[in-house]
Amino acid sequence: MKPIGAMALAVGLAIGLAPDSAAQAELSAPQQVLFTNVNVFDGVNDKLVRNAQVLVEGNLIKTVSTGSLSATGATVIDGGGGTLLPGFIENHAHLMLPGPTLPSMEANSTWEDLAIHGTQMAQMYLMQGFTTVRDAGGANAGLRRAIDSGQINGPRFYPSAAFLSTRGGHADFANYTSPPGEDSDFSRLNMAQEVDSVAAMHKFARNNFRMGATQLKYMQSGGVVSAFDPWQLLAGSPEEIKAAVQVANEYGSYVMAHSYRKEAIMSALEAGVKSIEHGFMFDCEISELMEEKGAYITTNLTAFDPGLLDIPAVRDVPASQPG
Repeated sequence: MKPIGAMALAVGLAIGLAPDSAAQAELSAPQQVLFTNVNVFDGVNDKLVRNAQVLVEGNLIKTVSTGSLSATGATVIDGGGGTLLPGFIENHAHLMLPGPTLPSMEANSTWEDLAIHGTQMAQMYLMQGFTTVRDAGGANAGLRRAIDSGQINGPRFYPSAAFLSTRGGHADFANYTSPPGEDSDFSRLNMAQEVDSVAAMHKFARNNFRMGATQLKYMQSGGVVSAFDPWQLLAGSPEEIKAAVQVANEYGSYVMAHSYRKEAIMSALEAGVKSIEHGFMFDCEISELMEEKGAYITTNLTAFDPGLLDIPAVRDVPASQPG
């Protein structure tokens, strides 16, 4: 058979197998779900919309009505008089850190352990009503790809890839005797990287975006669950933080900074950081600078819970115990 004949045969088969226009339109129409017998809290108004029906088309809410809605072919879900809410947003999570402690994760976790944990966490968040999660460090794009492709159930997922910080900073999860510059399990999997210069910041920040980060996370202050960094640490030079901001700007993104003390927060904002994480020393002067810079804060009220001292990452690590 000549090539032209093969082409004609292929076109003929395609025409013969193609659905008619009406069927094609039906296939391409977004799926509809109709919720009946629900009260609606829209997140804007204080009062509930009672005895409502809600029509969802594709992934958008099309109609909220206290009257009867007609949607031929829609999947109908009777809410049983319950309250329907918008999806929650988790702005600071770490889905790929299985615990129980950072030393245990560094020494004993395989990539399979991390993948299984991340999958379970993604499902858990979705089932708890969180439809969007911003991961604040430790997760690359693999989990996001699996969610987006439908392989696993999970929320919209925005990873930061590797935590970035200095030697001895809050992203230094290596073993106690690990020499400077030596790879750790966390660094090999691009979950945390030791960054001690502007050049290193450029390299690892760009690699994070290469690995699917949607924003960058810099560990500026110390923390509770890590071994080498007191909470009052002021890690990284202004030039290094500005280098992270530069790379984020290259990708049309931003930097979030783990910052506790006032000096850390102010220097991060001056360097161009847009999202302050925790920010325990927040005050009016910081608020004014945030407004000027177009930045915002993600608080962490659970850090003040007395139960914090009972979680394994704090309870079982002497360096994390209060002095």
